[in-house]
Order: sequence, then C-alpha cells, then structure tokens
Amino acid sequence: MIHRLLSNGLPLISMKKALKIGSTTMLISRVFLAGDSAGANIAHRMAIKHGHEEKLEMLNVKGMILCHPYFSGSETVTGEIEGSGRISDARLWQMVCPNSGGVDDPWMNLGKDQNLGRVECKRVQVIVSEKDILRGRGWHYAQQLRESGWSGDLEVIDFNGEDHVFHLFKPTCVKAVAMLKRIVSFINLEG
Repeated sequence: MIHRLLSNGLPLISMKKALKIGSTTMLISRVFLAGDSAGANIAHRMAIKHGHEEKLEMLNVKGMILCHPYFSGSETVTGEIEGSGRISDARLWQMVCPNSGGVDDPWMNLGKDQNLGRVECKRVQVIVSEKDILRGRGWHYAQQLRESGWSGDLEVIDFNGEDHVFHLFKPTCVKAVAMLKRIVSFINLEG
C-alpha cells in the first residue's frame, strides 16, 4: 500500500524541477531515498522501481540511505545469529503480505531480487548496529549489492554497543549525533 502511494506520487513530482511544500522548496534534481527499518526496504524498492520499472528523467536520485534495514530470509547469513527473529519475521510478513512468497519475497530477502543491480543511484549508505539482530542482514545486503553488478560507491557504518533504530529512542546521545553527521556528510558529498 505505502509503495503504491509513493510510486504513484513520483510522476506528479517529476513534472517540475522543484517541489514546494509551504515555505520549503525541494530540488528534485538531487534526491536521496532514505528509511529506517522497514522504511529502508521501501527506499530500496523505490530505487529499484526508479531504475528498472518507471524511470523518471527529471528525478535525479543521487543516493540511498538504509538505516537499520529490516531485511530477512529463510537461510542464516554470515554475521546473523541463528534464528534471530526469522520466525517472528515470517509470521509478521505473512500477516502483512499474505499472498507473498514469505520471508524470501524480494521485499524482505533482497538476494532474491533479480533486479538488485538496477538500484538507480550512484551511492548507498547502509547503517547497522552491533546489538541489532538484523545487523548481519545489513552487511549481507552490502555484499549482495556489490556482487550484483551495481557499480556505485557503498559505505557501511556499524555502531558498536547499539541496537535497532537506537537513534529514534536516544536522538541526542553521542552515537545518534555522530550518525546524523555521517548521513549529512554522505548527502553533502558531491559525486
């Protein structure tokens, strides 16, 4: 549902060079897709959709920021704790998307996405945290993206001692501020 809403909005945005909301003007010639947890999955799908299915020429996606992505799969990957929530992931996913292929659906297990290499941006930043049970999946995504034929710049940032989306619960802690600075630096980097 959210994906459909977002993807239906992109053609409207692409009709202009800038989008004005209130007193804020956003340049669509320099777009970054970003999301936390499941939002990271949506950002990834939007990058695939833009790069493979519905290329919008006026929308220039420069990069993507996947913060503690909520990726899963039926098989354990390197760095992943055996079990690590995959049973609850499977139940949740079947409830949200009953007609999908389960946790190996390309929305959850990006290694199953035949279009992974068609991510439409030149830079990707993946943020994971040591205590996050999904940490191994974030690193696995980075490896799969590199192996997919995608030729952009990839950065993985790993925060020691922190858990899934810690920055949302402790936005003023030292590591959350450091994370925000890394994201800002990534966005401001020309390339």
